[in-house]
Amino acid sequence: MNPDRIIIGGSDVQFLNLLSEKIKFAFPGKQVYTTNEAFDAWHYIQDQKPGAAVLEMIFSQWDWNGFLLFKFLKKDARFKEMKSVLITDTLNEDAQKMAKDEDINKVLYKVYNIDFIFEEIKKII
Repeated sequence: MNPDRIIIGGSDVQFLNLLSEKIKFAFPGKQVYTTNEAFDAWHYIQDQKPGAAVLEMIFSQWDWNGFLLFKFLKKDARFKEMKSVLITDTLNEDAQKMAKDEDINKVLYKVYNIDFIFEEIKKII
């Protein structure tokens, strides 16, 4: 894992870009890659082995979502130590349970403001 690389992915491009800028500002040495395609996220993670992944549950294309990406990645020993944050649109206890079962570090909800989400991500990365 490369702790200086972070990927942020999901369908809400405006949210992703805002979060990316906040992380780049707070951690100038980090390389932040942003994508709204799950397939692209999958390949980036496979090739670049980032130290952290922040993925929304929903992606705009492809049949996979952020949870499914984490589910496959966490079963691969190469990615077991990668920090993982899943962001969902709604408060959902099922997402919390699934995340715990798949060893996802944190589930955050977009109903929280961006500053709260950012502060929680900072604790993990």
